[in-house]
Amino acid sequence: MPGAGWLTLQQGFSALIVYVDESQAPVVPATIAGVRTIIIPSNARAVAMGSAPGSAISAGLPPLSASALSTAVAAKQQLAHGLMRQNPSFFAVGVGQSMDDPREASLVVYVDRARIPAELPATMNGVRTRYVVMDRLHVTRSYAASFPAAHRCAPPPDEDQGSEEWFKPRGLDLPQ
Repeated sequence: MPGAGWLTLQQGFSALIVYVDESQAPVVPATIAGVRTIIIPSNARAVAMGSAPGSAISAGLPPLSASALSTAVAAKQQLAHGLMRQNPSFFAVGVGQSMDDPREASLVVYVDRARIPAELPATMNGVRTRYVVMDRLHVTRSYAASFPAAHRCAPPPDEDQGSEEWFKPRGLDLPQ
């Protein structure tokens, strides 16, 4: 491994940055002594010169392998329902690319901004986690339900104006 360093994440979390040779695929655990690891592919020269990327994202995100993706999907199917039932702070679980190690998939867990848990595990079922903290989603209308085809937003056309006139594009009246 060409080098390692510390990075403080949002909300006071720390992580160990591990630079790995970009031409190899070493196995680096998701946590070391309980601290999350961030894997950044680079080379010894870039690390020595100080020009190595500062994050896994800026190092470039290669496409995920099918096996990495299927492992994360299996973990999601196993965990999602129970996780959301156990902790109401979590309101959705998906699968995406890990921001800690771009070669791995991760569980993307959506967390309610109003109720962030004290502990957010770095892995679940051996799969890295990525947290998206946001306000809860509120669905106001289901697009799956059928609805009448009439245009509800458009006022009915005037009697002296045909329906074709209503839908003709009009230019903007902007000052020159």
